[in-house]
Amino acid sequence: MNHQHSLTRTTSSVIDLDPYELPRDKLKPRLTDPNKIPLVIVGCGSYSPVTYLHLRMFEMAKDYIEEHQQFELLGAYFSPVSSGYKKGGLAYYKHRVRMCELAAEKSGWIMVDPWEAMQEETQRTAVVLEHFEDWLNGKHAGEHAGVLCSNGERRKIRIMLVAGGDLIQSFASYEVRNGEKIPVWLPSDLDIILGRFGCLIIERTGADVHDFLLSHQSLYDNRKQVYVVKQFIHNDISSTKIRLFIKRGMSIKYLLPDQVIDYIERKGLYLMDEPSGRTDGPFDDEEVEVKNANLLLEEKIDGPATPEVVHMDSETIAVENIEKIQKKG
Repeated sequence: MNHQHSLTRTTSSVIDLDPYELPRDKLKPRLTDPNKIPLVIVGCGSYSPVTYLHLRMFEMAKDYIEEHQQFELLGAYFSPVSSGYKKGGLAYYKHRVRMCELAAEKSGWIMVDPWEAMQEETQRTAVVLEHFEDWLNGKHAGEHAGVLCSNGERRKIRIMLVAGGDLIQSFASYEVRNGEKIPVWLPSDLDIILGRFGCLIIERTGADVHDFLLSHQSLYDNRKQVYVVKQFIHNDISSTKIRLFIKRGMSIKYLLPDQVIDYIERKGLYLMDEPSGRTDGPFDDEEVEVKNANLLLEEKIDGPATPEVVHMDSETIAVENIEKIQKKG
């Protein structure tokens, strides 16, 4: 997962979204084993687009949890980053939320929370985890706070971040501003993420997680809260490469779910470089028609823009699509 996308050092004010409810449709309603700790895992990232690697990371974390018998997994959440994150190739947040929903629709336990994505500015990961804490255990959870046990009592749910091994390396990263080295992560945030919540780290190719646990002070201090998940079948599918494949007209079949591929093609995503940190974007079908028509004009591609129009040059298609939308307005 592209976790660093939501891990910026700077923060913004949190916007209260009304109406908003944390999705709970796939959340396990009861704790079946009273000897285990109820757990929900959260994956933060850009998901532009979501790939099979992102889904596999949740599944690998689930296997680890079930094998080690300490926790009982109640559910998991994708938490896509806000469009306010300044990064090239970041699709409009509604697209990324929808793609994650499509990717997880056949899962019985993975959900998508749009809260972080809907914020105008980037939120620190510590803030995102506190948001889940509030909606699962705090005031916003109301009578649903915690999870119901067999004795009728409700127990607090443990929340944990799931991330790739590259996240570990970013904990020691610095930015140089005016000649001064400034840590990418606030030490106070690391204390919250590692000390209060904990982290499931999926090993990634080229990232020696265990060595880093020894060398980084915050990680070492909270090493009992960091769970390293071995990746037996290495999968390094990159969203960056997926976007490049699309732009170059190459196949992305079997790299991400078919329903996500269909959505990308239908909406015309990633065909051109989007402005970094854009906060608008084509989401409605009418807006997509205009975007695709403009692409045909720019690239001089012959072909119909709509099923009922055939044997027309690209300029004619573009004009007709735009005229249709103007009439509808």
